[in-house]
Amino acid sequence: MGCKESVNVKSVVTPKPAILQSFDDIQLKPIVSNGSHSHHEDNKKDDSTSNYSTISDKPNYRPSTSQNSRKSQNSYCSSSSLLTQGITVENDTFRIDIRPLDSYAFNDRLVQQRQAAIDNVVYRTAVNSWRPNSIEQLIEQIRNLSTNQNLVDKAWIIFYWVTQNIEYDVVSYFSKNYADQTAEGVFRTRKGVCAGYANIFKRLCDGIGLECVKIGGYAKGYGFDPKATVLTETDHAWNSVRIDNHSYLIESTWGAGSLNDDKQFNKKLDTYHFLSHPEEFIYKHLPEEEKWQLLASPIVMEQYMKLPAVCPLYFQFKLEIVHPKSNIVQLLNDDSYTEVQIRTPMNVRLITTLKLGDKEIQGGNHVRFDPEQQLWLCYFAPPSKGFYEMMIYAKEKNDPGDYRNALMFHLEVMDIINPISFPKVSASFHELGLRIIQSTYQHTLKLEKGATHTKILLHSPLDVILIAGLKNSKGVEVPGGHRVSFDKEKQIWQCLFAPQSNGLHEISIYAKKQDDIGSYPCAVTFNLEVFNLTQPISFPETFQPYYDLGLKIIQPKFQHTLRLKDSTTHVQILIQAPLDVILIAGLKNSKGVEVVGGHEVYFDKQSSLWRCMFAPQESGLHEIVIYVKRKSVQCNTCAQALKFNLDVEQAPRHPISYPNTTSYFYHYDLQIIAPNNSRFSVWLQNGSYSEIVLRAPMNIQLAGEIKYNNRKIENGSLLQYDWDKNLWQCLFAPQTTGIHKIIIYAVKIGESDMLHSVVEFDLDVTHLKRSIKFPQTYSCFQQTKCKIYEPLEDNLKRGSTVTLHCRIPDADKVRIKLGSQWLTEGGYEKNILKRQITLSEENITIMASYKDEDFLALIVYTMK
Repeated sequence: MGCKESVNVKSVVTPKPAILQSFDDIQLKPIVSNGSHSHHEDNKKDDSTSNYSTISDKPNYRPSTSQNSRKSQNSYCSSSSLLTQGITVENDTFRIDIRPLDSYAFNDRLVQQRQAAIDNVVYRTAVNSWRPNSIEQLIEQIRNLSTNQNLVDKAWIIFYWVTQNIEYDVVSYFSKNYADQTAEGVFRTRKGVCAGYANIFKRLCDGIGLECVKIGGYAKGYGFDPKATVLTETDHAWNSVRIDNHSYLIESTWGAGSLNDDKQFNKKLDTYHFLSHPEEFIYKHLPEEEKWQLLASPIVMEQYMKLPAVCPLYFQFKLEIVHPKSNIVQLLNDDSYTEVQIRTPMNVRLITTLKLGDKEIQGGNHVRFDPEQQLWLCYFAPPSKGFYEMMIYAKEKNDPGDYRNALMFHLEVMDIINPISFPKVSASFHELGLRIIQSTYQHTLKLEKGATHTKILLHSPLDVILIAGLKNSKGVEVPGGHRVSFDKEKQIWQCLFAPQSNGLHEISIYAKKQDDIGSYPCAVTFNLEVFNLTQPISFPETFQPYYDLGLKIIQPKFQHTLRLKDSTTHVQILIQAPLDVILIAGLKNSKGVEVVGGHEVYFDKQSSLWRCMFAPQESGLHEIVIYVKRKSVQCNTCAQALKFNLDVEQAPRHPISYPNTTSYFYHYDLQIIAPNNSRFSVWLQNGSYSEIVLRAPMNIQLAGEIKYNNRKIENGSLLQYDWDKNLWQCLFAPQTTGIHKIIIYAVKIGESDMLHSVVEFDLDVTHLKRSIKFPQTYSCFQQTKCKIYEPLEDNLKRGSTVTLHCRIPDADKVRIKLGSQWLTEGGYEKNILKRQITLSEENITIMASYKDEDFLALIVYTMK
């Protein structure tokens, strides 16, 4: 059977699940070719981004009149004939030496003349305009057009007229009731079968004095049975012309077109069949008289029947069959597959299909390039007994077009015990240099009872990126159904797939080069059969920084969609990370809007884990994103590491929120006592200030400020230490209603003078009866952990008597100044200053001396 020019690639027959797990399970049998080979210069893969590569056009069958066997198919792909050397074909029992008898026939001059004639638009235009009423008139037109032209031009003009004006007689062919096939009969009806094409071609050549013969013989055409071992009757005819003392073969029937699936003739000029190379022509044509083989060593019928079915593209791309050499192969011993080895130039790519009748076998073929042997290894795995077609298609590396037929073998399977299958790979799979490490011989994976997921391992170059997808039996993408990670050291991608339901699923793995823009083309697909799934798991979406920076999810381990249960206000994610890594996070609601105060992320030093809390404010499907970066990286940009869904069926009755904390909050071991689980500082109905209470180590100093419309309120904050409770009391006094921002700073005493922002709160002031301002405090006040008992307000009334009551720890001396005048000492005892004074118009400054050094200002009150 001949090659088909193209097929529509579709999956119909599904083989049984595979048993083998890796390439190591198959022992490749060494095949040695005695022919000389051209070796590849390199093994670089291109950066194609095409999806599953198509195979061009539609089936194309060459007619012949065989009566030897069942209906079959045959086609040729258009190509320019190239000069070739001799071809040696071998198998275990015989050796075929295919070399042209006349090695000078296709000299440079002939090749140039042939191509020039084919490309001559003047010839085509003239021939297309002719409307001859008789053969004699046609001969005269040919003679006039070819006057003073070379013999190649004369032969081409005749070939072109015949192929463009004679239609294949489909009715006669299938009815076997052949009409008049003489030259005159064919000219009159403009129809004929192969004999008619050959007769009118010879008649026209005779008319202009071009030496021509009609050749009868055996063709591997439409009626050829590949299982036949001998042909008893000739079934085809073609011609040979004599040009400059060299003989050339011409096949005008196949040059005119082909039959399609509907038994209709598709007219299409194929110039490959004009002056064909005898060492190529012999693969499909065996003349009755061996001299017309035009070969140095003519072959016999047995050899002809065993020749592989190759297409013109095979010769155009200079492919070489290393194994097998016969057109029909069988499974060896107890193997579940067979192998075809093809050597190609480095710029040629191959894909394959396996068909039983008109149905392509899903998972029945796999092809890969072996750089060590410099071979394409094409594997075919039939699911059951039968007679299969093994198709091999080719195209050049940078050709954006379709793959075209190159050659075909047949696989005869009498019995098979343990069938295997292959995943379906696209051309980009090979072009990107991918290789399956695990699940190599399994197109349909099975999730065994009790298992929760399956694993696929692939090898790729460092510049290739993989992503994946899992669809259920309804074709719907399974959320959290896959996880893809890359091990840079081993250059292996680990792809995990976790179905959520029973049924037949589809696994797709996509790939492209890192620098390529656009979508990811599909590289390989698997089926996944799932039965008796009892405890499904899912994966959060992971990104490469998750693996590059060594993160590990501790809780929840296998959950893509978290759910907020009844009476709970938040969910927690625990992550293990190296000490030089920082995590931050975000929470978005069902509308994609960031939930303010919806998350808190900090490193728990006691457990050495990152605690990530997320508190939704409403129902709906939320999105959790966790970002990561190294501490040593100076920029503020963090990379996505993880993504979860958070499903909130019902909004919490008492929703919580988190203030915005920075890494320094946890670095300094701070703790919020009040407000509890809220990003809002509490505002009392009749209050003049709001209170935030923090716990901090004794070597930490705090400061703070309150802002409205992003402007700081002067004397709006008072941060002091409560020695009775060992807590920081942080007071903030707004001057108007509205949303305010509270910022608290911290620094380690003695470490630096630079304060770091540690936490931010919002303050919603709904009503304000009386605004106040706090006295001004200096850094030494917070550093020595002082506290004001009274008065808390600034702007004291002149002439009034007030009691100054403060805690000032560990001072040697405490004194008070009215303006520039020092008051007499007194009132400071056991770290407490308590003294009553009458106010004048001057400001009051409370100062302290430590270790007999100069006095430092702690507190300043101003007068109204």
